[in-house]
Amino acid sequence: MKIETNYSNGSMLLQNNNRVTFKRNWAEHISWGAHYKKNSNLANFKMFTFPDAKAVFLEIADNAKSKLGNINSRMESFKLLPLFTGAFDWLYSQDKQTKIYKMKNQGEGIFSLQDVSANEGASYRYIVQNSNGNLIPVKDPYAKAQENIHGYSQIYDANGYKWNDGKWYDADNAKRITKNSNDKYHGLGDLRICEVNIPTLSDEGTYVAAKNAIERIADNKLYNAVEFMPVENTYSKQWGYDGVDKFAPNSNMGNPDKLKELIDFAHNKGLNVIMDMVPNHMGPDGNYLGITGPYISETGNFGDRLNYEGKNSKYVRDMMVNAALNWINDYHADGLRLDMVNECKSYLFLKQLVEEVNFHNPKAFIIVEEGRLDNIELITSYDNSQRNQAHEENINTIDSIINYGIKSDSNAQRMHVGSDSAWDFIFKHQLQNFLFLNGEYNIYEFDNSIRNSNHKVKYAMSHDEIGNIGANRLMAKIFNSELNLGNRCRAVNGKNAFLIADALAYELLKLCVTGEAEKLNEYEINAFAKEHGLDSWNYISKDELINVYNAAKAKKRTALATIFTLPGPKMVFQGDENLEPQRFKFFRYLQSYDNNPDEYLRLNAEKGYDTLEQNARQTCVINKVKINEDDKAKQNLFIEDLTKLVYSSKAFSFGDIVETYADAPKSVHMHQLKKDNDNFLIIKNYGKGFYDSSYGYNKFPDGTWVEVFNSDDRKYGGSGYTNNYRYLDKYNQNISVASNSVCVLKRVK
Repeated sequence: MKIETNYSNGSMLLQNNNRVTFKRNWAEHISWGAHYKKNSNLANFKMFTFPDAKAVFLEIADNAKSKLGNINSRMESFKLLPLFTGAFDWLYSQDKQTKIYKMKNQGEGIFSLQDVSANEGASYRYIVQNSNGNLIPVKDPYAKAQENIHGYSQIYDANGYKWNDGKWYDADNAKRITKNSNDKYHGLGDLRICEVNIPTLSDEGTYVAAKNAIERIADNKLYNAVEFMPVENTYSKQWGYDGVDKFAPNSNMGNPDKLKELIDFAHNKGLNVIMDMVPNHMGPDGNYLGITGPYISETGNFGDRLNYEGKNSKYVRDMMVNAALNWINDYHADGLRLDMVNECKSYLFLKQLVEEVNFHNPKAFIIVEEGRLDNIELITSYDNSQRNQAHEENINTIDSIINYGIKSDSNAQRMHVGSDSAWDFIFKHQLQNFLFLNGEYNIYEFDNSIRNSNHKVKYAMSHDEIGNIGANRLMAKIFNSELNLGNRCRAVNGKNAFLIADALAYELLKLCVTGEAEKLNEYEINAFAKEHGLDSWNYISKDELINVYNAAKAKKRTALATIFTLPGPKMVFQGDENLEPQRFKFFRYLQSYDNNPDEYLRLNAEKGYDTLEQNARQTCVINKVKINEDDKAKQNLFIEDLTKLVYSSKAFSFGDIVETYADAPKSVHMHQLKKDNDNFLIIKNYGKGFYDSSYGYNKFPDGTWVEVFNSDDRKYGGSGYTNNYRYLDKYNQNISVASNSVCVLKRVK
């Protein structure tokens, strides 16, 4: 048995005596949708609809006549023959704008057609004659390009783009992260991710314009990966979690080749690319799946859930598996992030997706977001008994379980999914307690959250914590907390006081980060604050404001140093490595707002949502605020030195946490990292007081240690309380760690 690479389609096929052992082989996976045969002006089509459909017709237009409008239009132009309730033999368009073909019924609701005369870029749709004899026009669920979410699908040559990232796939390319690394945790320990939202990386919000931001991220050196928030096609430029075309990139930001060009660019800048995909629901606009076939099961918390375990669900699971393979093979993604997988309501589907990706792309990795915290290890571990089964057996097992009607949500049938990593909700929550609440009583829970969790993605804030909760980044949230603005602001114009407080926190931070606060007196500062929502009877002194600003900078450094001195994958949201103050609010424009603007106004008042038309996206575009040069230089130096530290030893990627220590009264936590001959002791002070020699670390490890990094160094803008030039050991610790700082010691003998 051998692993053989099929370079013509980018997949990895397991072969035994030249026979592919997987029943859903690669040809089957890529057979769905429209496939253009290059230089032949021919295309093949295949789709899945209701098993009891009487007939399916393919309507196709060439490029010259592609402006056909909504897929529901022009139905009256069809002449239907014969006039009875049986399956129609044929249709034709009276306006003669298109050609119509009857597709072949392959059984089980599968219809196909081979060698149809069609140009690349031509528009097409399907017309399903349902069991009642009605004609239902639908777009292609597998379309790789869409005119828009309501328009015709487009024939797209998936092999037409000429990639320039061949060197990225060289076996000795040390920058590429794969699950097949010989290092611990499949190599994902080296992941340093910058999560980005393409619409807010530039004023234009396009794939092309995002290149400048991607280049800045690559130049930063702190990161070696970017994670794109979803680009599944939606009604507008937005967060991306309302996607309805699971194979087609958001047409508002550019065509598919422009997205490939951006990924190509990132690879050539040394960045791994992770695509965020949404298998758990469909968005509210442009969702035709419910009338296309048995694709939808129910309405969930975020929208229509897909039918992964109900009647006729086999090809629905296959469709979303193919969507995952699409991002990896057609778009050269190095890994996937799966959004809120517990909302899929099917561990069996997730298991199948992981199995399929592992089989066809054994180097690609999968990161999940799992909302039920007790399931994380289930999701990210593999049942050893399944390792002894052939891949085909595992897929057959999934089919059999579902056919017998056994739901995977039951304890008896929760299969170990076996993804490679997960967002670490517990760690994030505990870290935020210290950053915002000074949570002295959570130190032991924090300690538990980092033990044996090397495989999980550590982060302080993602798009959710920023955009769904006040739209503020970490430093502005600290302003809000430290200044108690929620109780010091007044409600105005229908907005509640807490939304006003969020906006005021941002304005005060911006006043400080630009250097303007230092130029104002207390009267001017309070006049500014009252203009932005501070109650008339409240008062903020200049010293209080400056002290909170310094504490916010220190806590930001502490958060970053905490994340990057723990082993395993790490993540930071776009711009959060520097002093970027720009808000990142939840924004989306729904089609329903066109006819019901009051709904938008209600949501905006209640939750602070906004629309593209009212410039919400523009207010989220990063690098719009000019940070004062001194603070900017100090933060840049901090990031530069933190990057050097992380690169200095594999302990920060694949090290073992050999010991931890929690000092609850002082809100101090320590962890010892070891990898080969490298030994580090990281001391984190989340409290308001100093941690010094009066509080000896009773588990101080053997050997002699010297400080190699301190986030409170004066050169970073800290107070300067460091342990430089002092040798420490368990008998002469003399540890001095300032409030809101991280000290890193290295064993020297």
